Amino acid sequence: MNTVVLQLLQVAATLLLAAQTHAGELSPALTAQFISFASRAVQLGTQALAPQPVIPAISSKNIWPNISGLRNAFYINSEGVRVRLGNGIRLLEEYTSFGDMNGDGFDEALVVTSEGTTSYALAAFLNQGGILFNVAAVPLPKNLVIYSHRIESGIFSIELRDEAGAKKKLLYKLLGNTLISV
Repeated sequence: MNTVVLQLLQVAATLLLAAQTHAGELSPALTAQFISFASRAVQLGTQALAPQPVIPAISSKNIWPNISGLRNAFYINSEGVRVRLGNGIRLLEEYTSFGDMNGDGFDEALVVTSEGTTSYALAAFLNQGGILFNVAAVPLPKNLVIYSHRIESGIFSIELRDEAGAKKKLLYKLLGNTLISV
């Protein structure tokens, strides 16, 4: 398994190096494809190396993500441990967005979760043939109020009230196994 992951990461590094070395010679579309393929290789490597829970993932006959699949998925808690809902983690279903985040043509899911009463996180789920895999999570402000959320053109946007009480729009992109602010 580690050999396969190493090869995936070598492919990612090669693609990124080629994109950087030949930046002036490659079209912007080809450069974007190189970055997308490298990101996908990192995501697959992350999934392969993730600690496997004792309870297997529940497969789905539907390749498109849905709330039912999210209810059965494993989540990364604030300590980095993969747990099911109810083990300190609650899914706030009304703040769920579906859309293609990594350019593979399949919808992923971004959801808001809570741990306790004031700790919130944004969790990104890859869609692996109908099985949802939590690949990244970022903390959100305490006392969360969300006005809107959506995925469009690979970017997740969320409008919320920040801890100072001001309305704020946050934008995230999934790059490898990390949600980055854009």
